[in-house]
Amino acid sequence: MKKLVFALFTVVCLLIALPNVSSADDAVQLFLNGKRLQPEAPPRNVDGNIIVPVRLVTQELGAKVSWDDKERKVTLVKEDTTIQLYIGRTDAYVGKVKYVLDVAPVIENDVTLVPVRFVSQEFGLKVNWDDLTKSVSLFRQAVELPSVTLPPASVSPSPSAAPTPKPTLSPSATPQPGASGSPSSTPTPVSSKSPSPGASVSPGQSPASGKLAQVQSIKTTADQIIVQLSETITPNFFYLSNPDRLVIDLPYAELSPALTELKKGNEGEVASVHPDVAKLRYATFSNEPPTIRVVVDLNKKIDYNLVDSKKPGELIISLKQARYKVVLDAGHGDGDSGAVSVTKKLEKNFNLAMVTKIAAILEKESLIDLKLTRSDDTFVELDDRVKIANDWNATLFVSVHGNKYNSNIRGVETYYTRSDSLALAKLMHGKIVAASGNPDRGVRTADFRVTKNTNMPAILCEIGYLSNPAEEAMMFTEAFQNKVAAAIAQGIKEYLHIP
Repeated sequence: MKKLVFALFTVVCLLIALPNVSSADDAVQLFLNGKRLQPEAPPRNVDGNIIVPVRLVTQELGAKVSWDDKERKVTLVKEDTTIQLYIGRTDAYVGKVKYVLDVAPVIENDVTLVPVRFVSQEFGLKVNWDDLTKSVSLFRQAVELPSVTLPPASVSPSPSAAPTPKPTLSPSATPQPGASGSPSSTPTPVSSKSPSPGASVSPGQSPASGKLAQVQSIKTTADQIIVQLSETITPNFFYLSNPDRLVIDLPYAELSPALTELKKGNEGEVASVHPDVAKLRYATFSNEPPTIRVVVDLNKKIDYNLVDSKKPGELIISLKQARYKVVLDAGHGDGDSGAVSVTKKLEKNFNLAMVTKIAAILEKESLIDLKLTRSDDTFVELDDRVKIANDWNATLFVSVHGNKYNSNIRGVETYYTRSDSLALAKLMHGKIVAASGNPDRGVRTADFRVTKNTNMPAILCEIGYLSNPAEEAMMFTEAFQNKVAAAIAQGIKEYLHIP
């Protein structure tokens, strides 16, 4: 009993000592020079400090990385700058100068995460935190913009460092993330009549009058968002997921006194009458150019387009139900049989039978577009399965498998890699367990390529153990497959909020 009490006490102490890490629902978005990045693991907010996968630093910032296993040290080198970081420690070095970080680098699920503000600024990048969209934007060019910073954090050199140069860690401001582009690049323009989700239109022009356009009102109707300005401008759009948000940037604009009075702190809020819009939020985002940002918080994914208006200064954005792109992946195939069951049946055939049945159900849904990584007994490389989903810009990815270990083990397991896939994994796991009647072996993390390298929520479902006689006997029956396929299809629909 004493041992149990001590163990519980130890666990409680550890939980108290853990840093405050943001949940998957508050996942931080990351942009570099206006381009949205898709790191192997999402950026995290730890006690007000943003940490990102170190591989992102090497791939996107051009730094070289090395690992010292004995010291648990990460060394980053870019041109003449060398940064040394230690896992679980707040002391860091730039050259020979010692710094004290507010948050230590960590390793989670075999991914090393490092403080983005410290690393980026030491490599000469500007860093911007946008509270409206919960996003971090990195820019290589020095651009004079409003003073907005990452969540409060301080990084200072240790008093023991000698010599002690003045660190370049003061708050710095940068262009908005993901909007119309970076100071040195202009993205491919999208038609102003129908900007597509996830894209940006070309940078807005200043009003012909030379005056700032005043944002006079922001409202929704049953099918539109209407923004009234005193002058005609060209808006910029981009779309964020998990949760779904439409971001509208209004360059060369300022808030009217009426909207300014409605603000609470730095942010204003407008109620919505549109069934798919939870609310609208707005704030002054940039001073160069003067920009008002409007964030439309959505209840589900939508498509949108800019409607021509005959009224000067009026922006009308039409909203409609989005179509969803679902990738179904039958594991293995052809010469790769997967697991072999106790009666010599092949996993690849079970996987394909399941996916075929799921697809037959979802094909009846008008809001779902389907793509199968394989529809017959062919073999598709893992990287090609990932490419199919990423190139198609899929909404979600579901891979179906049968499991194998020893004859005593049985049950359902659902795997995910990135935190943005956890909600889908939990929902789907519950559906499969209930439909199959097999034991619940839990939602688990794993470094599967198809769940790690896809850009959308992605899961791998192990329906049961082909090495267990009882489960194998059920898994190859039409009744079992139909029941579980229906449950998986229902899970996909629920995740996509399709009634």
